[in-house]
Amino acid sequence: MSRRPISQRCRYGLFVSIVAASFTSAGFSVQSFAENLENSFIQAIKDGKVNLFIRPRYEFVDTELPPKDANALTVRTQLGAKSGRFYGWGARLQLVNVSATGDYNSTQNGKTQFALVADPTGTEVEEAYLDFGDLEGVSLLDKTLVKGGRQYITYRPAPIHRFIGNVLWRQNWQTFDSVTVRNNTLPNTLAHFAYVWNVNTIIQTNRGINGYLVNLKYQGLPFLLAAYAYLLDFDLATAAIPSTQSYGARIKGKHPIRPTTDILYALEGTYQADFADNPFNIDTGYFMGELGAKQKFDAAIDSVTVKFDYELLGGNGGNNRFTTPLATGHAFQGTADQFIVTPGDGVQDFYPSIGFTFYGFKFAAVYHKLVSVNDSYDYGDEIDLVLSRKFGKYFTGRLKFADYSASKNATNVARNPIQSNDITKFWTEIIFQWGNKY
Repeated sequence: MSRRPISQRCRYGLFVSIVAASFTSAGFSVQSFAENLENSFIQAIKDGKVNLFIRPRYEFVDTELPPKDANALTVRTQLGAKSGRFYGWGARLQLVNVSATGDYNSTQNGKTQFALVADPTGTEVEEAYLDFGDLEGVSLLDKTLVKGGRQYITYRPAPIHRFIGNVLWRQNWQTFDSVTVRNNTLPNTLAHFAYVWNVNTIIQTNRGINGYLVNLKYQGLPFLLAAYAYLLDFDLATAAIPSTQSYGARIKGKHPIRPTTDILYALEGTYQADFADNPFNIDTGYFMGELGAKQKFDAAIDSVTVKFDYELLGGNGGNNRFTTPLATGHAFQGTADQFIVTPGDGVQDFYPSIGFTFYGFKFAAVYHKLVSVNDSYDYGDEIDLVLSRKFGKYFTGRLKFADYSASKNATNVARNPIQSNDITKFWTEIIFQWGNKY
């Protein structure tokens, strides 16, 4: 049998050795990659968080005029899970059920003879999204997070969602089918961008929209400086929910004058105009000013906060009025919810407030004096009270009261059937919250 020359045998052996080493190395790399992939996936599951939120609530509504008084016992049960990070990816799923008994108009149950309590029953997917970003060591992506799917969008602490919010007070919360981007690449700057194509409302209806949201916050000053632009093009725009473009800025801060005393202040202005195919001419504005103080004590009363606020939503007597259809409206112009939709004459709200904490209890009282912008007539007065306390690690109890007394002047009665009706509301609730906060 012929044999290859020694030189050929050497070259052949070297080639076999290289191929074998390559396969061995490749096999080891594939195996390592698979192991890393498996370990990362398992770690993402281990790093995941589960939350459970249960809120039984009794709500009573007493109205001066028809419809009949409402009594509603509702329960919100929320169960959610959020994964840990998996090569920059994350996921969130949250389900909600609202059950109820009592005589009230939920907007969906057909009991229109009773006063409104906007908590329809049912089960729905409240959040379902994938996100990608926050990758350490990767330029730009280390300070960027992109979310796609059904999600909450808020740009301010709860409950002061003046323009974009999830309406936490109601048992069904407002969510957005959207793509959002959060970036903090620039020093002291947090930027949010969003495109929204559907709003899942608190009454379990869908509201189609082409919504473009921009919110920028800068914290390199002694106060927070925010600027925003919200362009809302609703598929089925109405006079109450018009398509608008809003551009504004806000400052908010506190200034210590003593170790235990802070001066609180805020100032905000917004311009709003019609947008897209809105048939109504809108050219109006919004203004808010706040001045207050917080005093801390080393006693039974931990602290006292006193504030004087003024808020104006413009209106000229028709459809040219300032609207915030995606806001958490319950937090503004009184919790009796008489001004969820801005009246055609606009609204000015003068509202001093006091809040304090004592022995673990939190108490707040607010007085609202509500006046029109156009023609400057009285809508009415409202007193809001709330008392809450945490019990242990997971439970919170709350009592809440709102009493709106309408002015009976002829202009108010003639122009504003809703705002000329006295209404009293009372709530009592217990919250159980375990795991990460919604």
